[in-house]
Amino acid sequence: MSRLKSLPSRLSRPKPRLSAAPKTADPFYLSAEWRAHRERRKLDPDYYAALRRAKPGEKIILDHIHERKDGGGDFGETEWLTLSEHNAKTAKARAKRARG
Repeated sequence: MSRLKSLPSRLSRPKPRLSAAPKTADPFYLSAEWRAHRERRKLDPDYYAALRRAKPGEKIILDHIHERKDGGGDFGETEWLTLSEHNAKTAKARAKRARG
């Protein structure tokens, strides 16, 4: 009895995945005005409250209460959030925008 030879796969090679474009910061957040605003806001009590909520080593982010994409002002209402709080809030806002 003869042995079966290995047959070549009928499946084609997987196509290479496209990688996402590297994340770039909005130029607004690199401006001297935003950096100065952020430094001034570090003196406010909500900065220290966010530091207390943060996990060890977690970043603190100055976030717009109403996102700029949704019509919020550049230097208007801002609040300090931990990175995890910011990510959850951003995901919720994106989902709301996607729904229309």
